[in-house]
Amino acid sequence: MVPTTCLVLRPGERFSEYEAGRLAQLARTCGARDVIVDMGRVLEATLPALARLVLMRRELTQRGRDMRLAAVRGQPARLMENHRLQAILPRINDLPDELGLAALHFRPLSSPFPA
Repeated sequence: MVPTTCLVLRPGERFSEYEAGRLAQLARTCGARDVIVDMGRVLEATLPALARLVLMRRELTQRGRDMRLAAVRGQPARLMENHRLQAILPRINDLPDELGLAALHFRPLSSPFPA
């Protein structure tokens, strides 16, 4: 089996620290060189969720891998702008169209914490 070069993770509409932690675990264990978090369905994100993505990117880059965000818009984009995270969490416009692309649709689970 040839390792994938890129993995796309797609969180649900409400992106919480809990869900970001689950994404980080998948990214850590998947072995893909590049991880893309497709934020196209995300309507609302929390600052702790974005902070978890910062940590996830740092972990990946220390291992010679990388993480980028795609389709960031609305409230998550404003939150990133307000906290100046654009340079720390690089964004891309389109998902890569390459043979090694594997997509994982991420079904949101209920958080163990009340909303």
